[in-house]
Amino acid sequence: MGDIPNLLPNYEVKKNEGQYILKYVAPPSYKGSAMLFMKGPLLENTCGNPEKIAEKIFYSKDKKPIMAPKQVHGVKILEPSPSMYLPYRPEGDGVIIDRVGILGSLRFADCFPIIIQGLRPKPWIAIAHSGFKGTLKNIAKALIEKIIDKFDIQGAEDIIGWIGPGICKNCYYRVKDEPLTEEAMKLFPEEHWRVENDRVFFDIAGAIKKQLCDLGLSSQAVKIIDLCSSCNNDLLYSYRQGDVEDRNFLLCSLGD
Repeated sequence: MGDIPNLLPNYEVKKNEGQYILKYVAPPSYKGSAMLFMKGPLLENTCGNPEKIAEKIFYSKDKKPIMAPKQVHGVKILEPSPSMYLPYRPEGDGVIIDRVGILGSLRFADCFPIIIQGLRPKPWIAIAHSGFKGTLKNIAKALIEKIIDKFDIQGAEDIIGWIGPGICKNCYYRVKDEPLTEEAMKLFPEEHWRVENDRVFFDIAGAIKKQLCDLGLSSQAVKIIDLCSSCNNDLLYSYRQGDVEDRNFLLCSLGD
């Protein structure tokens, strides 16, 4: 556990030449690095295309392999291999990185990034795409179970994580009588949804945190980033605010 009680997961947002970037800040002993490129010139008019985004971020000087799966709101978690790197884009909504020199990426516009890091048996970092459907399918559980199986971890005591940014509980709603809405009302704890007339508002971030904590992560070691993509459409792309194509871009690696 080491420095977890004193150095909890945090984040910081910076603006560089018009480009907003959110950095996920881990305790020094953790070797993973993750950042979310939000609204700005590096993402404008890329239509969420990871190859176009990578070209604008890295120009031609960085030739590291990048994993950028085709996201389908499922629970498939991918691991590094040549068949997973751009230009190949297999279907998946989660990525595990356990070696230096490989980049993992995902794209978002209201759905929630999940970022987790661990130290055992060696440093690793993993990311997932969890919107309403992914949370309903519990991709958080799929991600943790994949990590436990891969690394033969006996507990989650040293795992830290972040959730978000994404659409907040006051902005995200679904029609009450839809089948998926009714299913979510049965599966999610009552504190993570509320009914207003014919709408049901969902606290997706809270539901994801509950899923992670049910798997053994400490509540203190999981940080919900309180930035709503819909409320802060000047900072973040939001599908519900009309950003149909452009996406926030999450990039992670081991090391800097």
